[in-house]
Amino acid sequence: KFTPSGIALESGKELEADVIVTATGLKLSLAGKIQLSIDSQPIKPHESYFYRGAMLSDLPNAFIMFGYTNASWTLKVDLVADWACRLCNYVEKNN
Repeated sequence: KFTPSGIALESGKELEADVIVTATGLKLSLAGKIQLSIDSQPIKPHESYFYRGAMLSDLPNAFIMFGYTNASWTLKVDLVADWACRLCNYVEKNN
């Protein structure tokens, strides 16, 4: 538990701290480090525009979903999946 001067430990002792850094150690690897390509031409995600948190500008007809890192992961993925389904339904109806 955080206290005004640090952290209260389960033992009852208090660990004094000037600064407290919280971290999850989360390390992501896009697509499991596989090389994305279209017609044998590599796609470089770091050079692409990430539209609406779901699509890469150089990768048509594909959705990529990432959840929040500091809130419910499924909340963000659910919102993006809903948008992706609405987009697919719109395209199917209007093309």
